[in-house]
Amino acid sequence: MGEVGDKPPSTVEVWDELPNLHRSQEPAHVEETTREDHPRNGAILLDVGAKCDVEGFQRTTRLAKDEHSVVVPQPSDDAQDPLNWSASKKHRILITLAVAVFMADFQATSGVPCLIPQSAEWHTTPNHVNYSGNLNIIMAQASLTRYLGDFADDCHVSGIGGILGIPALYFWGRALVAFWSILISIFLQLGCARVQSFNTFYALRALVGLTSQPALTAGLAFIQDMFFFYEHARKIGVWAAIFLIAPYFSPLLGNFIVAQTGSWRIVQWLPFAVGGANILMMAAFLDETRYRRDIQMSEQPDRGARLLRILGVWQIRVHHHYFDSVRRSCMRIVEVAIKPIMVLVFIYYMAVFIWLVGINQTSSILFATARAEGGYGFGQNAVGFLFFAPIAGIIAGEIFGHFFNDYIFRRSLRRHKGLFVPEYCLPTIYVGLILMFLV
Repeated sequence: MGEVGDKPPSTVEVWDELPNLHRSQEPAHVEETTREDHPRNGAILLDVGAKCDVEGFQRTTRLAKDEHSVVVPQPSDDAQDPLNWSASKKHRILITLAVAVFMADFQATSGVPCLIPQSAEWHTTPNHVNYSGNLNIIMAQASLTRYLGDFADDCHVSGIGGILGIPALYFWGRALVAFWSILISIFLQLGCARVQSFNTFYALRALVGLTSQPALTAGLAFIQDMFFFYEHARKIGVWAAIFLIAPYFSPLLGNFIVAQTGSWRIVQWLPFAVGGANILMMAAFLDETRYRRDIQMSEQPDRGARLLRILGVWQIRVHHHYFDSVRRSCMRIVEVAIKPIMVLVFIYYMAVFIWLVGINQTSSILFATARAEGGYGFGQNAVGFLFFAPIAGIIAGEIFGHFFNDYIFRRSLRRHKGLFVPEYCLPTIYVGLILMFLV
């Protein structure tokens, strides 16, 4: 059974067209007073504390505890509705998913500190051993979710594993995708730690990348299901910071381990340990967040035991009438990806992740190679210390963005009479671009 907060959100009278305020739905007199101020591309009223001309267009609408923020989507009266779960349950699930995200990207760079000792053991070059990392990245990296128009779902700039995982979120559900993704990947990771030949290691690394990423892509679907729109920025910010830090933590710890022990196998045990801990957390806290709001509460299927929802038994029982078809689930990706705005998103994040992946994949080779052979001649301890810099940068960026995004968001609501349009948050990106070009 889902947990419910202490009390339901309060209600006030606001206009009937909310929360989605598209041009075709607007009252004429509202458009006249705000035509120049508010572009109408997916505008949403999020704050009724601002001055809005809403007379004559009233209904009972639920607000947040601050008594002026409109909760979008509007929650039902069903205790099973994830929006009605207690804050503690929501955040236990969020932390569990954060560990899954960490594991998915942590494993992706676990091969970086292993290149030198593996090349010595298998009598090949570090560059040749690095091919396994390249294939893992193709299968795995990286994931981003955007919310667009009526789809209001996720489009992921991802490797093959992430792309395959997205449709499954809609025709099978969130919880079982996350659980089985991590469970399968940790058993494959176990093989990476015990393998005796490069060819086997190469194949297993690709499979780990393929199977671990669906859990990563599921994270933002969970956030959208459990949290209201005005909460998304902070929750996604934490989620994004974790998956951006993870690829640096693996070579940081791994280089120290190799420097002290000389064994690359211990490094490969780290993702297995993180994944194993995550499976225990899922068994304790995870729940299915897929909830159909177009079905009356009286017609919602009985959700049964929580563990059955994690394993996928419940999803199989209600699949035919509660989940999307495979075809429709696959078409969601196409429908979002062909939107013109997504081209800009793809280019932006391609540039970001090209540098992230490139630095991680080549650092151990470049910095650990002897000077006589064209490298920097660093020891593995020194290479490990280098990774503190990007981790510190990401933490600083998350702290700044946490408050700056909130400031931009609140400022846009005040200036535009409580209406929110995604373009109002673009100044945050400009700050990041300026800093990137300065570096």
